[in-house]
Formats: sequence, C-alpha cells, structure tokens
Amino acid sequence: MKRGPLTAIPTGANPARTVDAASTGRVEAFSDGVIAIAITLLVLEIAVPAGGGTLLSRLAEQWPVYLAYLVSFVVVGATWLSHHAIMRDVRRVDHGLLVLNLGLLLVISFIPFPTKVVGEELLALDLGNQRTAAILYGLTFFALGVAFNALWWWARRHDLLSEHVTPDAAAARSRHFRIGPLAYAVTTGLAFVHPLVSIAATGVVAFSFLVPTNQPKDIA
Repeated sequence: MKRGPLTAIPTGANPARTVDAASTGRVEAFSDGVIAIAITLLVLEIAVPAGGGTLLSRLAEQWPVYLAYLVSFVVVGATWLSHHAIMRDVRRVDHGLLVLNLGLLLVISFIPFPTKVVGEELLALDLGNQRTAAILYGLTFFALGVAFNALWWWARRHDLLSEHVTPDAAAARSRHFRIGPLAYAVTTGLAFVHPLVSIAATGVVAFSFLVPTNQPKDIA
C-alpha cells in the first residue's frame, strides 16, 4: 500500500501544545456556532402582531417583546465576549472542561424560550403571570452566570490556563465573573417588586459586562 507524504513538524514545535491549540479551537468554534444559533432564534420569535388597528400601532404595542429581545441579545453577546476571553487564555482542555462548556451552552440555547415567555406575558394584564415570567427570565440568567463561573473555576483549578495568566490576573477575573450570578439573583428578586423593574435591572447588568475591563497587563 502506498503511503502519503508525512506532515513535517516544525523544528522546535511542541506536538502536545499543537494538539492543545487545536482542541481549544474546536471548543470555541462549536460554542460560537451554538451562540450564533441562539441569537438567531431570539429574533425569529419576533412576529408581526395580528389584529385590528394600523400596522404602526400594532408594532408599537409589541415594545415588551423588543425589550426582552434587546436584553437577551446583550446577555448572550456579553457571554460570547467573556467566553472568547477564557478560551484565549486556556492552553488545553480536558473532559471536565468540555462537560462544563456543554452545560453553559445548554443554558444559552434555552434563553430564547424565557425571552418569548416574558415578552408575551408583559403584553398581558395579569400581574401574577408577568411576575412568574420575570422570575423565569431572571433565573435563566442566574443559571447562566453559575455555569460560566463553573467553567472558569475548572480551568483555574485544573491548571488549564496559559502561562501568561498570572495568579493575580486570574483572581481579578474571578472576582469580575462572580458579579454575574450575584447581580442576576438580585434582579430576579426584583420581580416581586415589579416585573418591568426586574427586566430593566437585568438589562443594566448585561450592559455592564459589555464595558471593557482594565485587565492586568499580563493578560494579552
């Protein structure tokens, strides 16, 4: 049997590091695909409302749906940015990291459902159902924050981070990431005050994660 040409390994290259780089690239590519689908599903839940009245008035009445879409889009977008930052600084993956990454993607792919629920219920006049929808919405993002922190914790705990991430830099990032689940727990509790207050507060928390942080210089 004729064998094909062997692929030469560049002089000085570490084969293990090459495999690690390829593995992290596959994780990020797969995660990017799931996140892109989740964002697409968010906008697909927005439909032209039926009923009487002018199109302009019917579109204007849909403002709760637009609000829920905007907040969810920002949350998913901020999660994508943070996930990219983690994968950039992970030098290798293991089974535990892959499982926790799937857990994070499980929550992300679920987000379009509570987004649709909260948008529809805010159009209704039943305050009890609105509160329930807002609690479901907030708890989803709380679960997202927990899943994200678990992913980062595993990477730190099991020595999966690159050498250029110093302990001080990793600790600073951990403190920043812990804000998420704590803040979303508070915004979920605000649903008992008023559903709209809860959703607006969730949006504020999500937007805050889009603001660039002053990362230590030892993180490229």
